[in-house]
Amino acid sequence: MTVVQFSSSAGSAVSWFEGIAGILRARGIAGFSALMTTHAPDIVVLCGPSLAYKALPRVKAEHPALRVVTFMFNAQQLVEAHRALAAHIDLVIAESEVAADALVYGAALAPPVRVISSGVDLSCALSRPRPAGDGRRLTVGFMGRFDRTKNPEAFIRLARRGINLPVRWVMAGPKSLWFRIPPPVTYFGTLMGEAKERFLDGLDVLVISSRNDGRPLTLHEAQARGIVVVAFAVGAIPELITDGENGLLVPPGDDEALYRAVEKLVGDAPLRSALGVNARSRVVLQGDMARSLPRYSAAIIGHETTP
Repeated sequence: MTVVQFSSSAGSAVSWFEGIAGILRARGIAGFSALMTTHAPDIVVLCGPSLAYKALPRVKAEHPALRVVTFMFNAQQLVEAHRALAAHIDLVIAESEVAADALVYGAALAPPVRVISSGVDLSCALSRPRPAGDGRRLTVGFMGRFDRTKNPEAFIRLARRGINLPVRWVMAGPKSLWFRIPPPVTYFGTLMGEAKERFLDGLDVLVISSRNDGRPLTLHEAQARGIVVVAFAVGAIPELITDGENGLLVPPGDDEALYRAVEKLVGDAPLRSALGVNARSRVVLQGDMARSLPRYSAAIIGHETTP
């Protein structure tokens, strides 16, 4: 069996396929076409937006036995593409119930969908040290793409509003050259590997200000470390945060509520501690990627599994 995994960029989903024998990877449409020609794969896995979707009718016509599996990470991305190409897709793996419902609800035709929730590598995240409570200023951070979806501008407005709070404001993630980050925010650049891990280790509060999202990997990683997450209640984030129990949720786009939530955490150490402990427990019980990976592999090759 040969599997081609195609994604528009290298991301966290790449490691999900390590247990599948005979896997090949393509990152550009030319590379995808070349692998289709030279290796005649049995399965193609598509992750994220790409031109490969437009090629599916031709590819399936040329390789009618080919199994096509796609990933759907949130309730807005690729809904229409999946519906339009339903006849050419054998399975959609949705990361959340919200994403699955968005695909199926009201659709005249939708491909088969299975919900398999993502998680985090607990063996790594749980072993990371937490900073000692030594009287230092709290660190409140943002980590993600600097684009409209992840909405970094909301974090910058938050930091400007909270300039007098005893807080260190930090950001990390890929951004364009034109995007300016003003004081009091410190920008750490695009981080990977150990540098990314150290950035997360140093946070006390993670802010997720997305306009839309699925189940952000960064949220899992923060919770596994006992870091409190404050987030706009969008997409599948409410599947991961129960407000006041293991984090704080605020109405989407409500800058005032976001500020009040962070201000509350800054002034209430026992609350931060309790929310952090509960967040860590959620990940241990529900977010271990080691339990999800066999389900991904089985779904990709067409085997039924139990949740």
